[in-house]
Amino acid sequence: SLNGATRSANVTGGRFSTDITIIPGANKIEVSASDNASPPNVGSSGIITVTLDKVAPRIEIFTPADGSLLGTNATTITGHIEDNAITLVRSATLTLNGTDSTVSVDDEGNFSVARTLQSGTNTMLVSATDAYGNTGTSNTVIVDVDTSDPVVTIHTPLNGFVTRIATQAVSGNVTHSQTITSVTLNHNGVFRTITYSGGASGTFGATVTLVEGENSIVVRAADASSPVKTGASGV
Repeated sequence: SLNGATRSANVTGGRFSTDITIIPGANKIEVSASDNASPPNVGSSGIITVTLDKVAPRIEIFTPADGSLLGTNATTITGHIEDNAITLVRSATLTLNGTDSTVSVDDEGNFSVARTLQSGTNTMLVSATDAYGNTGTSNTVIVDVDTSDPVVTIHTPLNGFVTRIATQAVSGNVTHSQTITSVTLNHNGVFRTITYSGGASGTFGATVTLVEGENSIVVRAADASSPVKTGASGV
């Protein structure tokens, strides 16, 4: 019988055979035979369990996030593998920019591996095969790495400028390869966000009231990378 449903099998020379179709999951198989006695004598093989698993491991990369911008080449790739197989998936293959390497998977299905990314665009995915030969592949994660700092230039006032007028305009520009998310003015230790017009490159402007004597003016620009890359001017 297969999962409680009986069927006949061919017997030749004391050997039997038949083709069966098992279903996904656990299947219970039992073979019984009887002779011509009256009443017949019946023997049974006992029940054996056969498992059909056609489900591939489900793999997800947690970090770095797809589409993220990183400000450093060093990163840690983490994720999780979930599988129905009785035998745990203990290793996986990381494909980083076309190069494969083996990563370990713990008892909970988690993986974590440190890697050095190349500057520019990086692609990565993780694949794993379970004990039954089912192979699963994660989504492809694409991240960009830019380790350069924004270049901030103050055009006015010039360094060393001397004036009798306290109110002065501070203006300049930022040049960078990534979008600037904030521009901050530090005037004598007092910080404030100032107007910036542009994306990766643009201009800024603000007004300050100078105090008698020497004044320190620094403009700092930051991008959206993780960790944030900043560039600072100086007057």
